[in-house]
Parts: sequence; structure tokens; C-alpha cells
Amino acid sequence: MINQIKPCFPLKKCFFLFLIFSLNTPLLGQKITCILKGEVIDRDSEALVLFKATADSRGEKITIPIENRVFEYTFESDAKEAFTLAFKEEADRGAYMPIHFFAEDGEVLFQLHPSENVVMNEISGGKVNNEMMAFNRANFDLFWDRQKVLRDQHSALQKEGRLFSEAMQELSKELQNTTDRLAKNELYKKMSELRENKKDLSPEGKVIMDKLQAIGEEYGAWKNKYIDENPSLYSFFLIFQDARSLAWNKNLSIVDLRKRYDKLAKAFPEHPYTPFVGKMIAGHAAVKVGEDLIDFSAPNLDGKSFQFSSLATGKVTLLDLWASWCGPCIVKSRTMVPVYEAYKDKGFTVVGVAREFKNTDRLLIALEREKFPWLNLIDLDDQQEIWLKYNIPYSGGGTFLIDEKGKILEIDPTPESIQKVMEERN
Repeated sequence: MINQIKPCFPLKKCFFLFLIFSLNTPLLGQKITCILKGEVIDRDSEALVLFKATADSRGEKITIPIENRVFEYTFESDAKEAFTLAFKEEADRGAYMPIHFFAEDGEVLFQLHPSENVVMNEISGGKVNNEMMAFNRANFDLFWDRQKVLRDQHSALQKEGRLFSEAMQELSKELQNTTDRLAKNELYKKMSELRENKKDLSPEGKVIMDKLQAIGEEYGAWKNKYIDENPSLYSFFLIFQDARSLAWNKNLSIVDLRKRYDKLAKAFPEHPYTPFVGKMIAGHAAVKVGEDLIDFSAPNLDGKSFQFSSLATGKVTLLDLWASWCGPCIVKSRTMVPVYEAYKDKGFTVVGVAREFKNTDRLLIALEREKFPWLNLIDLDDQQEIWLKYNIPYSGGGTFLIDEKGKILEIDPTPESIQKVMEERN
């Protein structure tokens, strides 16, 4: 929970970065009053948004005005943890460069540059923020220049049309000429298969990506060494970031991550990261084909609570996690209506859960429009942590096919694969 106090103006001075390495134990059980003061360099943005670094950016946010390229804001936090600032116009587009800092008692000072010059940002104030900046400086010194050379080469190949393979380029052309959402989803799936089989890039593009991956692996080893030698709150945040990327970062070892997490969880047993990151890691390990469903309870719009395992017992069940603001989720749900109608009396059911923020206004409109014929529950403001438990905490949704005994049969099934499962049972 972010507790607002006040915005203030103006601020007319420059800030200097003091790099101090130290461990820092969060003060738990008492409020932290954090005063943000900063200036924006070479950018005419009108506002920033503020939210917890662990939260989905579509949830609770506070808008902080920028006047004459200066901002000041005071808020209270329940724990010394990381928050994110983002320029509002970027956040509204859904594509933004996150500016992380830790809520600490007193002033946290910022010099913020345009997103393309993020390496020039300066943040100071409090031991954890100073440790973070020291880590970032060392990271930039070791890896930034080498990565930039390769990224520039990557951009040049892309502009010249020589980055992707012929197969990938053909799919891209089809995608540009397609307006049908179902056809687009199929094209996205084919493009994903090319990536998984490493057939998405041209020979030149592959050379560049292999070099970037090698630097990424070097950075990962350097970062892990840092975490091992510095069991600090900032290191715990680095563990959180790794846990967040488990679904797509193939370089991460969940076994090694779990060991580092266990060490930090013992060092900070009462910190919010301990249960949150633990659930992320557990979800990644548990949400797999052949594993048991992860149970939860959630209410419908009338406030009546349902236990998912009770609804799924004895039937093949599609758990449809979606949201009124997630277009692809709604398209996916629509494709399941014919399957539901064909097999609802033959041992198949669908349980929908909508992830909504602040209120259910948009959900009511979506349900009236779509008229999904199955039971729909709601997880308002992530109170039930269902998305976290199912290892998609920063996604709009996902679908999970579960058998009669509560085992996960398939993740992200197609209507055709569900039909095949049901035909085999009838």
C-alpha cells in the first residue's frame, strides 16, 4: 500500500551522487516517510507515475506532476522496498523505462534523463539507494559499451531488412496484412515456434544475438557473485528480478536461484520480498504439465466465494485467467465458447477468473458484451494472488487445462487440443 501525503513545489538545485556500499536492514513495523525530489533533464514530460516494483503497472499508481522540469512528492511506505517511477506518457502506452529506487526515511534525490540516456540517471539518498547506484555504475562500466556496439549493429541490420530469416519475414508480412485476431494469434504462435527452434534470425543476426547472449551470461555470473558476497536488501531485489524473468530467461537455474533466495529469506524473514518471491519461485516449479493444480478461492460478482478445486473435481476443467482490459485474453476466451457448448454435458467445464483493478466497472461491461456461458469469478487488486500462484504475475492472463484428478494436462491449450482430449474420453 502506498500512503499518500503531499506533492510539493518547487525545487531549484542540482543533486550529487554519493556512492556508499553497505548492508541495510529494513525497519519493519513502522512507517517509512520518503521524500522524492528531482529534476528532469532534456525532457518535457508533464508527470511521473509511482508504484511498487513488485506490483503490476496496471494496478494502483500515483501521479506526480512535473512543473518546470522539477518534481517533489512525499509518501509513506510500510516497508523499505523498491518502487518504480515511470514517465506517465510512456506508462500510458504500456512501454516504459522503469526507474527503480528504494523507499527510505528522508530524501531520495533524482536527476532523470530521457529513456535513451537512462545510464545518466542519478539517484541518491539512503544506504540501499546508494548501493543500487554503485552496482549500476559497475554494471555499466563492465558491460554497457560492449552491449551498445552490438545493439547498434542489431539496429542497423533491422533497418536494412537483414536481421530476420526469410521465414520470419514472411510471417511478419502476413501479420501486417491481417486484421483478424484469431489469424494474428496463429501467426504469433508460428513466430514463437521459430524463435524456440532458433530459426527466426538470419546468419548475420544470429552472430550478433549469440554475442549478446554471451555478454548476458557473463553479466549473470558477475551478478550472482555479487549476491553471494553481499546478502543485502538490494541483493534480495536482484533475486526478485530474476524470479520475475524465470518464464523467459533460459540462462537462469531455478535450483541456484532457490539457494540464493533461501539465504536472503533467512536474512530478511519479515520483509515482504520473502513471501512474494517465494511464491513466484514455487509457482514456476509447480505450474507444469503433470503437476497438481494450485488451489485458490475467489468470489463472483455477488460476493459468493468458490473454491477452485471443488469446481474442478471430476471434470476436465479449463481455468481461464483473463481481464476486461486484456484484448488477447478475451479473443482466447471467445474461441473456447464452442468447445464449452459442445462438451459441457460430457465432463468438461470452464472456470473464468477476471483480474481487475480498483473496481469491476469494465468487467461488467465486458461480461455483458461477451456473455461467456460459464462461471466467472474475480480477483480484484490481486487480493487472491491467483496470477502470482500460477506464475503469470505480470500478464493479463493464461489458460490451464486440468484433468478429472486435478493434474495439469496442458498450459495455453488450443480449442483443437481440448476437443481431442474430450473425444478421447467420450
